[in-house]
Amino acid sequence: MRTVKATEAVGPLVEIIASIGVGLALWYVYAANLSAGRFFGLITGIFIIYEPIKTLSKLHIVMQRSLGATTQIFAILDSVPTVRDAPNAIELASSRGEIKLENVTFRYPTGVTTAISDIDLHIEPGKTYALVGASGAGKSTILSLILRLYDPTVGAVKIDGSDLRSLTQKSLREQIGLVSQETFLFHDTIFKNIQFGRLSATAEEVYAAAKTASAHEFILAQPDGYDTVIGDKGCLISGGQQQRLAIARTKSLCSKVAASRKSELTPSFSKNRATIVASMICNSINRPTSLQNPPPSRTCSLKNLSNFPPARI
Repeated sequence: MRTVKATEAVGPLVEIIASIGVGLALWYVYAANLSAGRFFGLITGIFIIYEPIKTLSKLHIVMQRSLGATTQIFAILDSVPTVRDAPNAIELASSRGEIKLENVTFRYPTGVTTAISDIDLHIEPGKTYALVGASGAGKSTILSLILRLYDPTVGAVKIDGSDLRSLTQKSLREQIGLVSQETFLFHDTIFKNIQFGRLSATAEEVYAAAKTASAHEFILAQPDGYDTVIGDKGCLISGGQQQRLAIARTKSLCSKVAASRKSELTPSFSKNRATIVASMICNSINRPTSLQNPPPSRTCSLKNLSNFPPARI
């Protein structure tokens, strides 16, 4: 608010000073008895330097604003992460996708109450689970703990029997593919966006991932196929197509754990299309453990994929 006031005050102040300057110029013309040509030359010069002076008068405000933003950026860059690898952390070379939450309680650093309390959950490898519950029940918190964005306050989160705190974060997240509701796509080709899940993926693996995500057909229908540039954040394709590319990118990672965070796996699809795509993902050759967070309106598509009811939080 202080910056806005200072910025807005500069304009009227410059106008007042300019008015005084014009008045002094007129008085000088009268006192010096200048000719008409010199008078118009003087007035023209005043109006020419008016805009540069007005711009320069705001420069110190811009500098102060930039200084504040720069200070905040470097404060973030210099901050020490609360979640760090243990000195003796080991690499997770591969994963079967078995996840266990053992008596897990978690409270956010700025929270007053616990987000989840005394949670025991066993997620078997190769199966699809849905975390269904009211807003604020802790579904996204569980996914954040599995990704080890936070460490549990009490208890342990394990993958294939290993406590996440005993593993390196990089190797853990290489085994997890994440599809969020708001997908992020780069201003690049479709092929490069899918390959970003694993930069060493071959063309055959990229095509296979696209077929798994039911994206191969619409990609071939694009003007340049897989070499089509999709614009910033995928603005040149539809929302459903963006979601399918995000799923294909997750599949190109060849992860053993697929997680859908903060929303359903296929929010931009119709109900039938969501069922088809989810079914293709869960029945692919490298069958992942799938942990999804759907709203109640889409739980019907999940029930068709498993022989057990969704887990409720």
